[in-house]
Amino acid sequence: MEINKARVLHYKPRDTQYYVVHHDVQIKQTPRFLDTLMSKLKFIKQHPSWISGCIYRCSRSGKLYTRPYEMFEMEKWTILK
Repeated sequence: MEINKARVLHYKPRDTQYYVVHHDVQIKQTPRFLDTLMSKLKFIKQHPSWISGCIYRCSRSGKLYTRPYEMFEMEKWTILK
């Protein structure tokens, strides 16, 4: 199963379970320092950058988290459902 279809995730390092609340949400990407500097100096016009990710909830604390799919290090995660 792929991460963008998962309903329940297990984070191995903390032995914590997370429930995926929403898939395919758009997350605004933070510009890198050099891009921001160039934009402020008017060399390059900075456009918003959006990447796809998910919102997931910790089963222990109930806290919500948002993460782009590309930031999941799959060796640290198990897809349970």
